[in-house]
Amino acid sequence: MLRIFCALLLCLTWATPRAMAQAWPREDGAGFASISTELTDGAGGLRDWSSVYLDYGLTPRLSFSSKIGGRADLSAHEAWASLRVPLPLTLPGVASLRGGLGRWADDGRPTVSTLRLGAAWGKGLSPGDRSGWVELDGLAELARDRGRVKLAATLGLNLDHGGHAILQVRAEPGAGGQGLTLAPSYVHPLHGATKLQLGLLWTPSEGEAGLMLGSWLEF
Repeated sequence: MLRIFCALLLCLTWATPRAMAQAWPREDGAGFASISTELTDGAGGLRDWSSVYLDYGLTPRLSFSSKIGGRADLSAHEAWASLRVPLPLTLPGVASLRGGLGRWADDGRPTVSTLRLGAAWGKGLSPGDRSGWVELDGLAELARDRGRVKLAATLGLNLDHGGHAILQVRAEPGAGGQGLTLAPSYVHPLHGATKLQLGLLWTPSEGEAGLMLGSWLEF
């Protein structure tokens, strides 16, 4: 039986729905921070993952990102920092490259240092009389004795009342990686400028399902 509890709820200021996207540059001097929690239940029992993320525009063409995350029992955790620059495109949309360093441990294995290399592409959408966005993102983390690849495709739609409907598909191909994870979510406007993201998680190949909760702040 699915056991889910939600313990993180912060009243944070409005952020655009693509505020966490990697394809778009952060404006010079502008920042974004988020807190999120994911809880899943399946054959391996209840698992949690919480993280704090920061993104800041150092210049009009250079953005800094950092993230700290892990499970409550610290059996898996990560911390990293990276720099992101835009790419010139002749095709529609925007794109970026990013690189950085991090530390990563999973399933009780020793912590390793990693080199992180990623790329992303995104584009604004105008379906009918609505607006939205799409983003494709890929990341490789390379260590001396292991590595992993993370892929994500995100589709978002802006709703009439100020909310947003988001569908994300995640994958970690390769040995030890997870299959496709479907992550639909809804971003709801709360009091004033505060918005909250609440969504579902489903990984069919692992028999896992769960909930995610996040809140965002732009400054």
